[in-house]
Amino acid sequence: PDEGFAVEEDFPPNMVEEWKRDFGKKTCDELVSALGSLPPLALRASRLQGRDKVLSALNDSKELPIRGRISRVTPFGFTFDEYAPVLSHPLFKAGAYEIQDEGSQVMALFALWPEEFLPILRKVPGACREWPKEKELPKAPGTWTVVDACAGAGGKTLALADAMLGRGQVFAYDVSVKKLESLRQRARRANLSNIKAVAVPEGGEESVVN
Repeated sequence: PDEGFAVEEDFPPNMVEEWKRDFGKKTCDELVSALGSLPPLALRASRLQGRDKVLSALNDSKELPIRGRISRVTPFGFTFDEYAPVLSHPLFKAGAYEIQDEGSQVMALFALWPEEFLPILRKVPGACREWPKEKELPKAPGTWTVVDACAGAGGKTLALADAMLGRGQVFAYDVSVKKLESLRQRARRANLSNIKAVAVPEGGEESVVN
């Protein structure tokens, strides 16, 4: 369907009924509309390199047809209203940013600083409250050890490690060796040496925990 023309029938009936029961008809309608619309292209700038510096360089570049703008909900994020060829840009190859939706960025930071991000979250689906423009996050202690128990290709792992400014240690566990190798490559590109990717045998999660 064209953007903006999603209807309830586009979703499983049981799911829609649960939305109405749990959140009310108004929020259900908002969910249908939001999930049926094309999302913006969201990116996370390297904290090590600085979001404003990265975004300014992208916007000044002649290689992208549209301009990005600062995210309203995450301190390291920025968005483009539509697709742009950001993966071919020299700044991406230099590790200045990663594609990552704003919700994933917020959840990674919430894991590190719940007291900072809890106020912008909501109990029901809907737009996040805005992150104050001038507010800066504290620096993570170099003694922190963080575990990403289901890392996959490492989008949140990278966000955690970068938010920690490359300090401390982030252990990334997953059963997929291929995905972990992709994570290692992305970590090298981002110049993040505080990530340790660990392959877990299928069904062997308990042995890793113990």
